[in-house]
Formats: sequence, structure tokens, C-alpha cells
Amino acid sequence: MIVPKSLPPDANRTARRVAKLLAGELVEGPQEVKPPVSICLSKIGRVGGLKGAKAGADKLSPTKRRKIARRAAMVRWAARPSDQAEQQEL
Repeated sequence: MIVPKSLPPDANRTARRVAKLLAGELVEGPQEVKPPVSICLSKIGRVGGLKGAKAGADKLSPTKRRKIARRAAMVRWAARPSDQAEQQEL
């Protein structure tokens, strides 16, 4: 039996679609299967991406890391226009 990728959200439509699938009136093509090489390479890339950020951070000098952290904090804590308007009202 071929399982559909997704069913419609409406219960009546779902029931009708299931009935057609079981009766053989509705035939869906087989799902796309990735080649094993593609699956392996995607897993390797995921692992490499997870390791890459830590390796990149380890290569930075403490001064450079501090500069990046300070800039991120300034952006994170910068006053937003809506916050300034609320403070003026108080």
C-alpha cells in the first residue's frame, strides 16, 4: 500500500481520500528516494558544520573574540525606537 505524503486537514476530505486509496482509484507515485551517496554526504556535512563553529572560535585570539562579543552585546542591548518612546511617556 502506498502511503500519501500528506492528507487534507478536513476530516471528510481525508476519509474520501483514504477510501479512494484503498479502492485503487487514487494512485500516487512512489516517493523520491535519495541515492546512498547523497545521504552519506549530507550527514558528513552536518557533522562538519557542527564542528566548524567551535574550531573557528578556537582559532580566534582572545582580543578578537572580545571585540566580537562586545559588538554583539552592543547590538543586543541597543535601545530600540519603541523602547525610547515608552521611556519618554513615563
